[in-house]
Amino acid sequence: MIKLILLATLGLSFTMLKGQVIFKGKFEQLPPEINKMAIDYWSEDRWHELDVVNLAPDKSFQKKINGSYGQARLRLWGQPTRWLDFIYPKNPSRDSVLDFGSIEYSYINANPANLTGKENEAYFILLTENKKYRVLRDSLFKSEAMPAAEKEQLKLAMETAKSRMNARCKEVSANHKGTMTGDIVAKLLYLPEKNDFPEDKEAPKLGQADFERDYLLDLLPMADYRV
Repeated sequence: MIKLILLATLGLSFTMLKGQVIFKGKFEQLPPEINKMAIDYWSEDRWHELDVVNLAPDKSFQKKINGSYGQARLRLWGQPTRWLDFIYPKNPSRDSVLDFGSIEYSYINANPANLTGKENEAYFILLTENKKYRVLRDSLFKSEAMPAAEKEQLKLAMETAKSRMNARCKEVSANHKGTMTGDIVAKLLYLPEKNDFPEDKEAPKLGQADFERDYLLDLLPMADYRV
């Protein structure tokens, strides 16, 4: 939970030079009263509105946006929980395009946008794996009345999802050095494990709850200026 709060509150600042990118896509099954969307970016400690885009009658959009490298999102107008987040590209060329393709209304629910490009592809993988883990973790928190055998199965599924997410985080950190996704997002989402501290003789002795309390923040890249 602390990691998720940090990802949401620290965010990824817009610190690089601005670059123009063509945004295009089409919303499917959108309520008829929604006829525009906002493009937001994260800076310092909150979301800021970068631009507003009017949708065509068929709910499609195409517009040149002048933004900066970092975390951004598409947000449906008047629906604060209906958004997709992504990474605004670094040093885009003059003809750079972010093609969101066909976007189902049901998917627009604080999910990552499925975009091409190495960094956004990695970002999509990380956020998708993280959401799978969080769904299982939240279900486990609410499992007091669940039969013991079913609760144990849920716990095992959560641990499997955690291991898969951590493996993805390590992979992205190694393969995307120098990017927001590799240097920041992957490290914010990674959940420390006891074998991450081989020199610490106390870590293996702790129960999971105590270990998380004492070590959860130890691997965060707090010294990185982008955080």
